[in-house]
Amino acid sequence: MNTLRLIVREALYRRWGAGLTVLAVAIAVAAAMLVVLVARASENETRIIQRDIGLNVVILPAGTNLDRYWALGYADDTMPDAYLDLLEGQEVANRLIPLLQRRITITRDGASADAMLTGIAAERFIDKKMKPVFGFELDPGVVRVGATVAERLALTAGDTLDVLGSAFKVERILAPQGSADDARVYASLAEVQRLLDLDGRINEIQALECDCDESVADPFARLRDQLSPMLGGAEIIRRESLADARLAQRHMAERQVRIVTPVIIILCGVWIATLMLMNVRERRTEIGVLRSLGYTSTRIASLWIARAIILGVLGALAGYFVGVALTGALAPSLFRITTTIDTDRTLLVWMLIAGPAFAAICSLIPVAVAARTDPAKLLEQT
Repeated sequence: MNTLRLIVREALYRRWGAGLTVLAVAIAVAAAMLVVLVARASENETRIIQRDIGLNVVILPAGTNLDRYWALGYADDTMPDAYLDLLEGQEVANRLIPLLQRRITITRDGASADAMLTGIAAERFIDKKMKPVFGFELDPGVVRVGATVAERLALTAGDTLDVLGSAFKVERILAPQGSADDARVYASLAEVQRLLDLDGRINEIQALECDCDESVADPFARLRDQLSPMLGGAEIIRRESLADARLAQRHMAERQVRIVTPVIIILCGVWIATLMLMNVRERRTEIGVLRSLGYTSTRIASLWIARAIILGVLGALAGYFVGVALTGALAPSLFRITTTIDTDRTLLVWMLIAGPAFAAICSLIPVAVAARTDPAKLLEQT
């Protein structure tokens, strides 16, 4: 009788023991899936919330007077917009948005408004799969106007607005933000460079700090050391409260995975080892007969290891799908934004490897007992 057939027949005969082993592996895999998927969803939820709060890195021209920058809201000096190309090779800042800003006064039908003229272009990404959130691409000849400026100048979408001697169509009136953005007039970066006679120049790059692990003691130093030398000594500003809140939430999710998953796996491992030891004790006579028939310790050990692997595969499959289903059912009540859970085949492959390996490792002690026991002693006890 070949090994596979022997294992299948034994599992069917002792179906309760085999079923409990499959259940133990399934619980371990389902728990691991639940923790991993919830942590992923939590990380994604945090990333979106923190992203929508605002960008947390500001890059300014070298030598910028920060007192004047904070007072005016923009840097007097400029830097080449080609700096964006240099930044594509780094790993500490993403969602790069180039800006050229100047304060101007706009008049219309006898009314005037102080505004921040802001030239903006689309976001640049390290990860090309991302969708734009902050930057946007404006067509030539159009502007978007902040709520305060629009109210002061009695503007509506479709109106014509004179900006520094050039006529622009108002594409959109922006919703009130309760911030300095209400006093902005956005136009395409190329148009503002032309209006200010600063072709190829910008005076600010805003970005989102890429995630760094807890081993990074000083995230600001990390940003400055990598970005400043690339950009001729540019000034780097890190908006500490936004960036630190984002990192803290991410690290909390990572710690959750590191702490909770091993506890569950250890408990399930003890369960599997106990079940395997019980299986060995129940099969003393069978082991003695096999040893008497010339089965070597290696052959007997392979039977139990193969049994553990087969049951582990079944448990891993069941645990994977139960974990995915359970996480999907819990997601809407746990998260506001991430209501669906993304999975991939990589996770399934890892679980199909980890589940059987886990079951086999937990079986090592019972297998050693079965393989090393003297057949005469086994048969004496029957």
